[in-house]
Amino acid sequence: DLIWVCPQAADVMELFIYLGEPCHVCQLLLTISHGADSSTFPSRVDVRTGPDLDGLKLVVEVPSRPFGCLLKPVASILPSSDDGSSL
Repeated sequence: DLIWVCPQAADVMELFIYLGEPCHVCQLLLTISHGADSSTFPSRVDVRTGPDLDGLKLVVEVPSRPFGCLLKPVASILPSSDDGSSL
């Protein structure tokens, strides 16, 4: 498990997960934990995939979720293609 805390003053945060070799991810599990209330950041979570940073494509945009929400279903809509856009 990896825990990462976003600085409070940040408007946008980017988290890159680099995979050492080509593969197909079957599950992406994120737990969103807000600050004092559910109106705090993140207001949205975007998932992008691609062969490199310049070739990332938006594959899912998840709106803000309640505190402690698990974003498990994300992997069910990730593309599986031969163009390198899979995770």
